[in-house]
Amino acid sequence: MSTEDILKRLKHIADLDENPSDELLTLFAQPQPSDFPKMSQVRSWTPSELKETVQTEITLREAGKLIVKARELRGMSTRELAGKVGVSQPRVVQIQSSGETLGIQTLVKFATALGFRVVIELVPEEGGEPIRAS
Repeated sequence: MSTEDILKRLKHIADLDENPSDELLTLFAQPQPSDFPKMSQVRSWTPSELKETVQTEITLREAGKLIVKARELRGMSTRELAGKVGVSQPRVVQIQSSGETLGIQTLVKFATALGFRVVIELVPEEGGEPIRAS
C-alpha cells in the first residue's frame, strides 16, 4: 500500500464518528511505509487524535511540493539549492519527490535558502478567512 493510499484511508477513518480501532487494525495489518507509526502507537487513538495526526501528516508531506515551486520560481537548480542549504543534491531531489514528513526547521532552512519565509496560518475548516499570528 502506498503512502498516498494510507493517508487517504486514514483521512476516511478520521472522519468516522465512532472509535476507529477496528478500522485501524485492518489498515495497519497491511504492509506500510517505515515512516508511519506502528500499530501499537495508534491502537488507542480517539477519532479526534487520529484526525489531528492525519492533518499534520498531510500538511507536512506537502512541504516538498512547496520547495519545488519556490525553487522553480527562483530559477534555481537542485544542485544550487543543495549548496545553499548544505545538503547533497540527491537529498534535495528526495525531499521534493518522496512526500516524506518535513519538520518546520527543515522547511524554514530551505525557504530561507530560496529567499522565502515560512508563514503559519490557521484556516477554518468550514470556510472563512485564515488567521495568522502577526
